[in-house]
Amino acid sequence: MLPRLTIMAKFSDSLPTIEEATAFSTVINIINQFLDESFKKLVALPDGRIGYVCSVITGAASNSNLKYREPIIIASPRNSDIESPEMTLNVYPDRLDFPFTYFPHINPKEEGFPRSICLVRENFNDWYAEHTFEDFLCLIIKWFTDAKDGNLVKTKEGDRWEPFYLGEPDLYYFRFPMFDNTLQTYDDPFQLTFEIDSKTFKGPHDYKSDPDNGILGLLLYRGASRPLKTWIYDRPLTVGQLLNLIETYEVWNTDSLINKVRECRDKYEYIFLQIGFCRPINIIGKTNKVDYICFKASVDAIVERKFDDKIQLVQIIDLPTPQFARGLSNTSEDVGSKDIAIIGCGAIGSKLAYHLFRTGFEKLTLIDSDQMLPHNYLRHGLSMGGFLDNKAKLLKEFLKIMLPKFGGQIKSVEEDVIPKINSNSLHNDIIIDCTASAMLLHAMDDHRPDLSQSIVRFAISDGGKVGLVYFNSTKGVRLSDYYMYLLRICVTNSEYEEDFCQWFKTESSYTLDKVRIGEGCHSNTMVLGDDLISTHAGIASNLIRNHNYNNQNNEIYLSFLDYDWPGSCHTDRISLPDFKQYDVDSSEWKVRLPKDLEDLIRVQSRRAGKNETGGYLMGCWDIKRKVVYILHTFVPTDIRGTHSKLTLGTGGWKNEIDRVQKLTSGSLRYIGDWHSHPKGSTKMSNIDVESCATTLYSEMDNNRFLCLICNNDQLSFNIISLNT
Repeated sequence: MLPRLTIMAKFSDSLPTIEEATAFSTVINIINQFLDESFKKLVALPDGRIGYVCSVITGAASNSNLKYREPIIIASPRNSDIESPEMTLNVYPDRLDFPFTYFPHINPKEEGFPRSICLVRENFNDWYAEHTFEDFLCLIIKWFTDAKDGNLVKTKEGDRWEPFYLGEPDLYYFRFPMFDNTLQTYDDPFQLTFEIDSKTFKGPHDYKSDPDNGILGLLLYRGASRPLKTWIYDRPLTVGQLLNLIETYEVWNTDSLINKVRECRDKYEYIFLQIGFCRPINIIGKTNKVDYICFKASVDAIVERKFDDKIQLVQIIDLPTPQFARGLSNTSEDVGSKDIAIIGCGAIGSKLAYHLFRTGFEKLTLIDSDQMLPHNYLRHGLSMGGFLDNKAKLLKEFLKIMLPKFGGQIKSVEEDVIPKINSNSLHNDIIIDCTASAMLLHAMDDHRPDLSQSIVRFAISDGGKVGLVYFNSTKGVRLSDYYMYLLRICVTNSEYEEDFCQWFKTESSYTLDKVRIGEGCHSNTMVLGDDLISTHAGIASNLIRNHNYNNQNNEIYLSFLDYDWPGSCHTDRISLPDFKQYDVDSSEWKVRLPKDLEDLIRVQSRRAGKNETGGYLMGCWDIKRKVVYILHTFVPTDIRGTHSKLTLGTGGWKNEIDRVQKLTSGSLRYIGDWHSHPKGSTKMSNIDVESCATTLYSEMDNNRFLCLICNNDQLSFNIISLNT
């Protein structure tokens, strides 16, 4: 006996055929070209559109949920140009037994139609405005190919699992998903009863809460050991259909559920059923694998088995949590969970706190002793109220409103921070200085050996055109070293000459209406736009979120805005070497120089062998703190050295000092010389003293001259002054 031929039941079989297809021949030809001559007929759809009945080759094997050739209907408006940007097209699987539950990217069911497939994640009309009908057909082929290969959820590309969608909800339930991350670790089925306030529900059309004091909540969880890999599209409308769904997916049995609800019958009129499934991977829009379908039903209807009673579909809307904020902004858990102190809650500090909190940093200590004045709101992260109140306090209250359940870890300190720095009483993981205060910078430098935290300094300069972010992770570099090293980079690396030179020039011509390093933007006469502050704060937040705090690197990020044209922006990154510090012989002065510069001097000394060598030194004198910075050296072209004598020469020196002073706007100056004693000690000889004194008297304009002497083992430093 021959096997019985099974005829495939199709949706198109119930539709009237359009006999005259000539007017649609262009579209039909394109369909035949792209879909293997598969066009069958034109049909009239129930809503007045036309349907092109055809098929797409999937290549599916006999054990697949798909057919080798899947029949489809392409629906389009009857009297529109197929390439019109406003065209709306749909694709419906034509066979009535199409297994929708095995696939994501399925659109909600329309009245009188099967479900359609979702080809793009953006608005279709936006997509079609820039694509053609041929592109549309290619999307159809791609969808079915991916469906056959199990690749509609592209996990290798970082895609996530599509959540359930059963149609437009009757009610919305707003909640904090505190339990979901824990729930996804429970392998076995789990049930939990709880009470929720009826006011937690919101309806799409002026929903009024129930008159009772609460609603019975019942969480039914299928268990993580059986992750659900299919989708639920058919919405249960009655109590009976809901209980059948719970049984079908083996979430719980009907009798146990009814008995549990009966226990609470006297107290509650309504029940909120929250049915949870663990999915194979994290859900789109969530930080975990748990997805829900939810319903509100009558307690009496369930207990009395009134299976025809209507139920309401409830959509859970998760309120944001810090963990979700970290996931949304791609902030690592390790960094986002750090305890941060922000010193200075003015324009840049408030905006930085705003960005960090919104990207998942919940442990914030806000420090500022200043009060809010009316003009502050033109540039501050806050936008209203609180005149004469403390800035840190106001900012804390604002952030707590944003995430009310998670504001408990935000603290405010409404007093001067310097005593806390001096007493080492800030124990946060990261301390961010947004004050642009020179006094605070030096206080942190003085107590850096006692601080184990990472230090970040965020400031703006040059009327808001330059933003600076310093990352300080080791004790070998002081915050005051950063600006000094930028001066060195400007004269040793041509890549930075143009930007740095322009910046230093503006710094040197500082006026009260500009912003420079060491000057904040607190004044109501300070010319600085909110847009520039916001841009720099956004860049700083991004850097802080993505910095590797475990590598102990000291780095500078310089962001230049509007330097090339209004709206232009680029950021440079510079790594700092450690700085070495030496005592000056018979003096209270200290010498600081970058380790790479010290290494350069040592290399030049060794290369000279048995002969003396040397060079000119350029740097800065910090008279107040008695620190001299060596930042650059120059070896003249006509230097001559023997084993006991050195003639330094002047070849190229004038051009070099002019170049350096021009690039740094006079910040780097001639401060002294260095030379080697290949075999002798590093103490100054009488000839050294006489030579330095002569140079000091004839060439130096600050009454001091630094002499560096090195041999193979050590360096020594001496300062000659007119007073010695």
